[in-house]
Amino acid sequence: MLKHNVVGVCCGLMLLVAQIGYADEMPEQTFSGSVNFGSNLSSGNTNTDNFDGNLDLSYLYQDWASTFAFKASQTKEDGILTSDYYEAYLRGSYDIVSHIYTVIQLGYRQDEFSGIYSEKSYVLALGYHAFTDMPDFLVDIELGYGQRVTDKVNKLTVDHDNGMHAALMAEYIFDGDNKVNVKISGEFGNDDDFLLREIAWVHQLFHGFTVDFSHEERTITAPPVGKVPTDTKTSILLGYSF
Repeated sequence: MLKHNVVGVCCGLMLLVAQIGYADEMPEQTFSGSVNFGSNLSSGNTNTDNFDGNLDLSYLYQDWASTFAFKASQTKEDGILTSDYYEAYLRGSYDIVSHIYTVIQLGYRQDEFSGIYSEKSYVLALGYHAFTDMPDFLVDIELGYGQRVTDKVNKLTVDHDNGMHAALMAEYIFDGDNKVNVKISGEFGNDDDFLLREIAWVHQLFHGFTVDFSHEERTITAPPVGKVPTDTKTSILLGYSF
């Protein structure tokens, strides 16, 4: 299936970047990641089951950074599938000078129950690292070009939406065992804008194990017929960071 091919290509590209980093005899490099899962089951008058999970991998080499992320969620009610969401992206950035960086990002999304068979996205932007003198408080601001190619349910043609990409990403670490992540991003300037808002609180349990409380909102301004513009999701996930 297409989503599996995309994920495989993204993984391959990330491993290739990592191999380039190992070419130096004494590379300055850092590899980290996290995996999170959550699910629930109910029975009685209604029978439902839900799965939610994500994977994040990051690789740093001198002024280069690459990130691969994958999200998946699925819900069934009385054995009938009512939600099936997949998202993956590969992101690379390079610090040009102090505070300034450039970024390229490739993404894929599938959300048929919200009217999207598949969506490929491309971003090229400049970013600014703010508050670099405060190690517990990080803020990145990005501005550049974005494109989404979307195959929507009940639509014969594929949409090409080009316009401005803007993003704000923040992380605050407090008392050593807790951090808050906030991300607001969007692609604007065409007849169908896209806006993403995420906030997550991650609490360190023990030996790398974490609990993650998150809330996400995704808005498309021109949804397919019969669909609402905004989807929301609130999750509690157990995970492991390394």
